[in-house]
Amino acid sequence: MPITVVASIKKEATINGLLNAVFNGLIPWFQHNDKTTVPLMGEGGFGMDIAITAFILLFLVSMIVIGAQRKKARKEQVMGFEWDDTKRLHRLLRKVPGKFWAAGLVFGLFGLLVVTPLTLGPLALLGIDALTPLAYAIFKGIWAGLMAAIMIVPIILVALAGQPKTN
Repeated sequence: MPITVVASIKKEATINGLLNAVFNGLIPWFQHNDKTTVPLMGEGGFGMDIAITAFILLFLVSMIVIGAQRKKARKEQVMGFEWDDTKRLHRLLRKVPGKFWAAGLVFGLFGLLVVTPLTLGPLALLGIDALTPLAYAIFKGIWAGLMAAIMIVPIILVALAGQPKTN
């Protein structure tokens, strides 16, 4: 029996959130653990790392998840659904291109142009211009895990909209 869209979102949010938290926390730790601090901006700064990660993570996660979810829908392992124009999120997501590579680009650009400023802006406003390697590793791990888990919702909705609803 196919699982519902909500069940698929819960499963993928958990898996993607945890995997991205672990890997995106470990990578900066290994990159910077020999330093005393990691600057926000400038040479060796984590501002550019956050921007690149926001784009690449959402681009890759959406490409993988959209392809996998559509394959599952074709195999009747997960239910599709139809857009509900009474829901604002559905009206917005309906504009995302149907091709998975184009949708991946849209989600990647969202990460770069929306998530990045929402992440770095508050740090700059609070006067945080550097973090210890451990603090940055923890910050980036939690940030990437939350971003992946939250963004799974629109990614799966885009993936399964218009797919067979199966009985």
